[in-house]
Amino acid sequence: MPDNTAPDMSGIDPALLQDFISESQEILDGLDPLFVALEANPDDLSIVDGIFRPVHSVKGNSGFFNLTNIKNFAHIMENILGEIRARKRTATPPLIDLLLGSV
Repeated sequence: MPDNTAPDMSGIDPALLQDFISESQEILDGLDPLFVALEANPDDLSIVDGIFRPVHSVKGNSGFFNLTNIKNFAHIMENILGEIRARKRTATPPLIDLLLGSV
């Protein structure tokens, strides 16, 4: 069951939260070309690593702000990317489209 409760933002500096939002948007905007490159080169694990790192950053930073839904969603993306890195899953066009849509 999804957690639909609002996170407790008391005690969080609004300027820090705005920095998180801006940084996350910049990170996510930078992923589009990586997904395009992955679709062209699905066996290139360096591209997968290039996607994994920013997703991991968003996950960690969202946890700092107690944004559980974002953290959990990023964790799912991380797991899928980890399976691709471990060659347990193939970076097929439909999977890449799903991941890109998740951004």
